[in-house]
This record gives sequence, structure tokens and C-alpha cells, in this order.
Amino acid sequence: MYLLMVGINCHNAPAGVREKMAREGKDLQEFMTRVNQVDKLAGSIILPTSLGVEIYTSTRELPEAEQNIREFLSERYDLDGSLLKEYVYVYTLNDCIRHLFRVIGGLEGKFADAAQALKQARESYRVACENEAANNVLCTLFEKVVESVEKVLMETGIGNKDQIEDGIEQEMNGFFKWLNSGFVVPTVRALNKKGQEIREKELAKALNRLDSLSGEEKEIVASLAEDLVSKLLNEPVKTLKAVSETGQGHLYTTILRNLFCIKAGPDNPINLNRE
Repeated sequence: MYLLMVGINCHNAPAGVREKMAREGKDLQEFMTRVNQVDKLAGSIILPTSLGVEIYTSTRELPEAEQNIREFLSERYDLDGSLLKEYVYVYTLNDCIRHLFRVIGGLEGKFADAAQALKQARESYRVACENEAANNVLCTLFEKVVESVEKVLMETGIGNKDQIEDGIEQEMNGFFKWLNSGFVVPTVRALNKKGQEIREKELAKALNRLDSLSGEEKEIVASLAEDLVSKLLNEPVKTLKAVSETGQGHLYTTILRNLFCIKAGPDNPINLNRE
């Protein structure tokens, strides 16, 4: 499942658009109902921000979902495609998560009231949940980001931008480590399981052809097979665990799953890659 955010900027939009956007926050339920009718979206949360209005969604069809949201915004704000390009901004995958951290922390655009930004995020999340608009991916994302920003504001206060920014960066790094570990752990389990299945299958075939071996000799062959599989998988597993501490964990995991034809769901609900 992919994460996608499509926002429309209120600062450089025409006056009529700005006026309508200013009213969006007062009736999130109606806006959310309309957004949920957009095709290719698995869930959505509408977040009015200091920049404008942002639509957070998860989808399995990223290009199609983005285009459908653009068409929805074009119709809602009566903007043709060429004009819409001037006011719309888009973030996907990890960039979407980084942007959400900064928005809720009041750090995007002109330094905003972080407490007010946090309050609006809670309200948007509440409305989405009450209307069953947010799926498990978005719920987990918003809950964890809101919790992280709350922690930062409690530790730093709401008026010190530099301290808030440092705190948000630390919380963001911790979030990505948690996210990457959710890909790495089940992939390592699945890789080891596949290695053992291959070992057992090939060992059984070999021992059937070597039925004259003694019990001790068969144990030696079995031990050799075990060592070969273990040593073959050792380096890929070590590398995968090492990159799980970076922002590239899910990319390495996807490559390894494709190379070894492994199917394994993540241990956390936020999956940035199609399975």
C-alpha cells in the first residue's frame, strides 16, 4: 500500500479558491464524504494546514489515485488543469511521512502555532475515524505522528522553532527505524524458512540416492547441508539488518523479496510498497 498526500496551496491560489478553502475546516465531514467517493483510494484523512488543505490517502494505484484527486480538486475549486498545476503539491511514500511530521509540528511554510497544528491534526483524525474514512495504514500513521509531536512539544514548549525542529527530526528518525524493522523482521523469517525448506527437500532427495550411507555419514551430510544454507543466507541477512537502521530498509527488503521470490507481510500496518 502506498502513502500519498495531495495538497492545494491557499497562499498563491485565486481569491475565490482561498475563500472556499477557508471554509473547508468548518465542515470536514462533507469534504471527507466527497473525497471518499474518489476512485482508487483505500482511505483518506483531510488536514487543513497553514499551507492550505491536504488530502492524505493510501492506495495500491499511485499514479491513478493522484490523477483522480487532482481531477476532484479541479472540479471542487473550479480550476482547469493548467491552473491547478500552479497550486497543487504532492508527496509520496517517505516524503509524505516527513511532510506530515513537519506540518503537525508547525514547521512547514511560515512557522505556525505548533499547538494549533497539533489540535487540527487530532480533529481531522477524529472526524476521519467517526466517518470510517481512515483505514488501518492512515490510523497508525496519524496516531504515531501525533504522539511523537505531542512528546516533542511537551519537552520543548511550543515557541522554540529550532528545538521543535530538532525534536521532530529525532522522532522522525525513530519512526523510520520502527517502520523499516516492520519489513526486515518478517522478511528474515521468511528467508530462513525458505532456506530450510530447500535444505530439507534437497537433503531428502540426496539421502534417498545414498541409502548405503551409515547413520553417522547421513548426519555429516545433513550437517553439511545446514552449514551451506546458513552461510549462504548469513551475509544477506546481516546486510538487511544493517540497512534497517537507515531510511533504505524497505527498499532493500523489496529487492531481496523479489530476488528470492518471498512473500511476507510487514509486522507493522504501514506498508509503503505493494506486495
